[in-house]
Amino acid sequence: MVRPEFIVPPVAPSNTYQEEISKLESIIDKMSYNFTTNQSQESGIALEIKFQGLNSSLSNFAMRLEDFEMRIFEVMSRYLSISEDITVSYNKEFSLNDINKEIQTLEAFKSLGYNSKTYESLKLQQIINNDLNSISLEDMDKIKAEIEDAMKG
Repeated sequence: MVRPEFIVPPVAPSNTYQEEISKLESIIDKMSYNFTTNQSQESGIALEIKFQGLNSSLSNFAMRLEDFEMRIFEVMSRYLSISEDITVSYNKEFSLNDINKEIQTLEAFKSLGYNSKTYESLKLQQIINNDLNSISLEDMDKIKAEIEDAMKG
């Protein structure tokens, strides 16, 4: 009596599929502004274009979400027989910045020997605003006041 055994299929077809999947993943990464796959040969201009593309994609996504939410509310208000006096507003201005690049820009400006307190103050505020964009306006005003006081001294 022969004992049944598991029969292993050949490896070649599965390797072919895996190679094709890897190629598709690579293409998707290039098209989707994936920053984790940053190529070392990419210039600052290429990265800036990626940032602009990502910001544009986020803005477009926010517009679609806003439209979707309004349509859902319209359907629900008809179903529930309530008035449609609601305003939906998503932030459509996105600015993803590389904070380390901005700090390097500030340091490069200082190393050139220019001593512009206004530029330095505004650049610091920009860096902090990008880093802490979810804090309250009161806290941001305190930080700005501290920066201005430090620039005076």
